[in-house]
Amino acid sequence: MKKQLSVIMVLLIIVFLGFAIVIPVLPTLVDTSNFTIMLSVYSLMGFIMSPVWGRLSDRHGRRPFIMIGTILYSISFLIFGLAGTNLPLMYVSRILGGIASGAVTSTAIAYVADISTDEQRTKSMGLVGMSIGLGFVLGPAFGGILSKINIELPFYLSAVLSFVAFIVAARSLPESLTAEKRVHPANQPSRWTAFQGIVKYLYVISFIVSFTLAGMEGTLFYFEAARFHLDSYLFGIMFLINGLVGAVIQGWFVRKYVKKGTEERYIVIGLLLSAAGFFLLLLSSNIINATIYLSV
Repeated sequence: MKKQLSVIMVLLIIVFLGFAIVIPVLPTLVDTSNFTIMLSVYSLMGFIMSPVWGRLSDRHGRRPFIMIGTILYSISFLIFGLAGTNLPLMYVSRILGGIASGAVTSTAIAYVADISTDEQRTKSMGLVGMSIGLGFVLGPAFGGILSKINIELPFYLSAVLSFVAFIVAARSLPESLTAEKRVHPANQPSRWTAFQGIVKYLYVISFIVSFTLAGMEGTLFYFEAARFHLDSYLFGIMFLINGLVGAVIQGWFVRKYVKKGTEERYIVIGLLLSAAGFFLLLLSSNIINATIYLSV
């Protein structure tokens, strides 16, 4: 299980690196409207396609769709690197990247659920969260630092990493969903059954949090640039620190302290801290305070 979980963690790091790598670079390539639309279209495609990929993986297994997602991801990065200032190609890249992220993320999380026992699931999902946090760490850092060498370099590097992830998945990731556990189309429940009971509230909370974070990421560069005169390099460092804090919380705190039955308490605490951090971010008077409040 440890080897399989390690491979999944690498895949998730690459997926969220792909989302975050453009955050410090895109504002220097496109105007405000196109920047926010590109972030939105990526997230929208992932949102639309995740349940589609999930249902397909329930029928045909996880491994094929993880591999499809990683190779599509590699292609999307390559397209973006070759796009230069060609807006249509940039949009094609982000749309394809969003579709690929839906494939990798939904099936990778399902894969972890397949290979984890009930006792292991919280810890395993904590590692999933840590991987996502590391992706957010490495993305802006790569984008901000490597763009100083060449503006296309972060995307070419991500294309190579995604292709390496595809090779690793092909060689080292066995199928987690046995044939007898797969769902026949005739027996597959409606997707709306997932919104029944208490789970529907978790979906609503997740949507609000994701919506808020996406909006913040789409405007923060311009806010910080206007107030503190940040460039893409410093913005990348700011997100690097933020991502490191998130990775520590997910990889250490959640695994150590969040036990079965205590999740509700920590969800409430996390939401309150996030709200306080966003409010204080607006009042920040220097880049150090802004970084601290962003990390909250």
